[in-house]
Order: sequence, then C-alpha cells, then structure tokens
Amino acid sequence: MKKIAFTGSFDPITKGHLWVVQEGLEIAEKVVLMIAVNPEKKYMFSEDERREMIYQSLVEYGIEDKVEIVVSKNEYVAQSAIDFGCDYLIRGIRSSVDFDYESLIQKANTEVLGGAKTIFVMPPRDLESVSSSFIKNLLGPVGWHWNIKKFVSNAVYDALIKKYLIKCISKYTGLQLNEKDLKDLTEMIIEKYSGRTYHNINHIVHCYQELEWYLSNRNDDENINIEDVGLAILTHDIIYGAKSEKSDEELSAEWTKNYLSSIGKERSHVIDIILSTAHLSGKYACDTLEKQLMSSIDLAILGQRDEIYQRYSDGVRKEYSYVNDEDYNKGRYKALDYLMTLNLYSNSVFFKYEDKAKRNMKKEQSNLLSISHTD
Repeated sequence: MKKIAFTGSFDPITKGHLWVVQEGLEIAEKVVLMIAVNPEKKYMFSEDERREMIYQSLVEYGIEDKVEIVVSKNEYVAQSAIDFGCDYLIRGIRSSVDFDYESLIQKANTEVLGGAKTIFVMPPRDLESVSSSFIKNLLGPVGWHWNIKKFVSNAVYDALIKKYLIKCISKYTGLQLNEKDLKDLTEMIIEKYSGRTYHNINHIVHCYQELEWYLSNRNDDENINIEDVGLAILTHDIIYGAKSEKSDEELSAEWTKNYLSSIGKERSHVIDIILSTAHLSGKYACDTLEKQLMSSIDLAILGQRDEIYQRYSDGVRKEYSYVNDEDYNKGRYKALDYLMTLNLYSNSVFFKYEDKAKRNMKKEQSNLLSISHTD
C-alpha cells in the first residue's frame, strides 16, 4: 500500500497519535496526516500552530519525510482521503466504546459516502487513554507541566508552555503589552531561561501555577499587589550562574529595573520582591505580604512529592556540574542545613508544604552523606 490517511483535529497531537502514525507506516509507504478543521469549533491551537507542532514532532521521531501533512476544512474526511490517493484510513481504538462508535462511522464512510475504508489498531497500555482531550483535562492544577510531559512530544510541550506563559504575562504582570510586544517578550524570556536544568522556564511555569493556586485559596482580607508578584516571578531568576560579586538575585533585579526603564515603567516594589528570593544570603527580609508570597512560591518546589523533588535536586546538581562532587556535596549540605533552620513558608496558604519540604531536604542530606562516604 502506498498511502494511508490518518485524520483528527490534533489539538494538540499526542504520543498516542504519533504511535498510530508509526503503525500506519508499517502498513503503507506514506501516511497522509489530515488536520480536520471545523470553522464552527473552537481550538486551543490555530491551524498553523498545529501544522508546525505536527511537523516538529515528526522530526523528533525521524519520520518527517514519510508523512504528508494536509488540511481538511469542513469536509467528509473519508471522501477527502480518496482525493489524496488513500483507499484506507487508520484509526486508534482505545476501548469497546471507541470500537462501537468508529464502526458506525466506518459504515457511514463506505456505504453512504463511498469513502475510504478504515483499519483499526489498538495502542499499547501506556498510551491507550492518551488523547487531545486527555491532555487538555490535565492542564490547570499545580504540576500539570510535570504530568503532561510523558504524553506529548517536546514540540507540543514547548508550545503548551509558551501559550501558558503568554497568558500569565498578560494576566499577572500588569505590563499591558500589545500582541507583538507580548510575543517578543515571551520569546526573549524563554531564551533567557534556556540551557538550564532547574532554574529554567519550567520553574517559572511552576511558580505561576503556585500563584494561581494561591489566588484560588487565599484569605479574602489579604491585600496583595498580585501584579508586582506576577512580574517578579517572571524575571526573578533571569540571570543565573553569573559568577559575579553580586548574587544572581541582585543581577536579576538590576536586569528587571533596566527592562522596566526601557519601556517607560518604574516599579521599585518589584525589585524588592525579586531580592527577597535570595534565600541563602540572609540580607533581604520578607517584610511585606508580597515578599512573603513570592518567597513561598519560589520555595514551593521543596515541598513536592518525592519524584519531583528528586528531579529538582538532580537539576540543581547539573547546574553546578563544574563543581567536583566533594565540594558540591559540602556546599549543598550546608545550604540545606541553613534552609532547615527557617520557617520556609511565610504565607499561610503554603503552610501545607513545610513538613514535606523539611523531610525532602533531610532525605537529600542523607543521600549526600551516603555519596560522600562511598567516595
């Protein structure tokens, strides 16, 4: 068989979809991937965005030259498939409900429309529940970016992160940028945070999730300037690993001040909030509600479940890969020792993390000692 068609909205494409594409390539020489577009339907991603995500995902899988991406707008896809030279469609079946539904569609496609016939394939257990709707349903709660990563390609993950970041910059920073400037700032921020294993854009995304969680659970009488905190989240780690006499937080505060000046804005409180994230220096007090909230958000990673904390501590170690194990273990142990003496979460909404954070850090200290004794 030369061609087989695979249709869907792919909003966004998932690893489940990509598995079906690969199955199609076991059957045919080429898969015609048809992006179905219904003008009456509201999509998360535009047609162009979906096309780009699909192409980049195919590149990741090394099959971009074997898949033809086309768009089917408000058409019967079974008939369109014939027009593209495909006598067969391929569909993934995840359950008996899927089979009952798809078998009815198959009959309509062939008996009523005279379109392409359908070949059904069953995805493996780890992908059988993965769909675009499944991914969308995971978005929102704290930690969604950790949970979706295993179900989508890097291209789709990056697109979801970028879309979320654009929303947060627009909603929580008070910068009031036009569409072009908002997009330019988002791309610059992503570039600034690239190349890091912990203090990267995923950390910023997590911080915004914690801010949104706070807004859903805060006390009504707390009068906090959310826009100042929201902007501080965006740039509080924009300079990292500078190896300067000044701390990264101080350099990030300076960068933020210069950026705000360049767009004609002065927000001195934001600078102070950024400085409050210099947790190990002991120089900057968390003496306002905004600083207390920012500090609690920044340290929320310490109170996460075991596998997330382990990923965080591994990421920090990689960022200090230029330091030998003995020196790193001593320095990290000392830093954790200092943090263990603090009440980490000064905003009451985050008190839930305190005990878990202390247990996580104590466990990491034990691991550091174990590694040192082994060496």
